[in-house]
Amino acid sequence: MKTAQVTYLIAHTSLLSVALDAARLIGMPKSRIILLDEARSTMLEGPHDFFSLVDIGSRNEAPSFQERQLGVGEGNKRIALLCWSSGTTGLPKVSA
Repeated sequence: MKTAQVTYLIAHTSLLSVALDAARLIGMPKSRIILLDEARSTMLEGPHDFFSLVDIGSRNEAPSFQERQLGVGEGNKRIALLCWSSGTTGLPKVSA
């Protein structure tokens, strides 16, 4: 998470304790953990689940997100997803 300079963490409620530990290790505030399901947690503050954030965004009259359109051939040179894996042991390795 330090290597990737993670600023937000999305996790399922069943893994909240792991997410909280990881956030603590890198000094990320709990307010930057977003739950992927609709469960509520007293361990987090503010609108911390995905559906609450979507609701807040949908009430905003001005769009706050614009999809970036890639130019012709640009898709061959841009990373869309980084999949981090350490296998069973060791430091994370990145593949695109």
